[in-house]
Amino acid sequence: MIWLYKRILFTIPRNNSKSLASILKNRPALNRGGFLFGKKSESQKVGKSGRQKDQIEFVNYFRTSRLADLRTFRLPDSLKDFLLFLRRNKISFMHLPDYFKRITTFVFDMDGVLTDGTLLILDNSQFLRRMHIKDGYALQLAIKKGYRVVVISGSNSDAAVTRLNGLGVKDVFMKIEDKKSCLQKYAEKHKLSWNEILFMGDDIPDYSVMKISGLACAPADAVPEIKEISRYISPVAGGMGCVRDVIEKVLKLNNAWEMETGIASR
Repeated sequence: MIWLYKRILFTIPRNNSKSLASILKNRPALNRGGFLFGKKSESQKVGKSGRQKDQIEFVNYFRTSRLADLRTFRLPDSLKDFLLFLRRNKISFMHLPDYFKRITTFVFDMDGVLTDGTLLILDNSQFLRRMHIKDGYALQLAIKKGYRVVVISGSNSDAAVTRLNGLGVKDVFMKIEDKKSCLQKYAEKHKLSWNEILFMGDDIPDYSVMKISGLACAPADAVPEIKEISRYISPVAGGMGCVRDVIEKVLKLNNAWEMETGIASR
């Protein structure tokens, strides 16, 4: 971060009043080799050094979900101010695999994540939900490997609880109105840091808890507001294997994903 600040600061006069938007547009020379603010193709970015990847990460922050910041951000007066800006806006130069690798606790919403979000309403006022067998395998394997798996849902389903318990998921919280508070209490009880917690949600009730989680993830069909704050968006939809997608990534990065034939797909 120090080198990035210096590169911006020493290329542009200290009293420059332009916003970062105009800087990005007009000063491609800010980046050595053109990788920071230039117009290199994605294929040209592959295989570059960690520093160049960090440059891309910084610019992508402004080019995607924080365009308002891009229009208003001014050059920092000091390195301290620059670091405060990065911390306040949660800009990190860690690469995505690093976020996955440090996860020890998976937390999932139920409807729209573990299920496909649809409800079949029966004449006896009961609801039927649909889950995916591939998610069931991954949940069992994660628990067997010592990972914590938690489900926090605003809805209630005895059948879903029975299935999750049968897969080994014992920490199931239903009818939760404040998911953020629920997870905070759970993390405190088990002495967990936020960096090791992955939360996957799909809709507005998950927004506040995802904002404090170490790795916020969303299925492919999550609402736009949730996708905007997610560090990872699965290519798989809710209830179709998105849970397996994130579990598999974490376990493989930690050499814990195995061809475990002793676990039944259910």
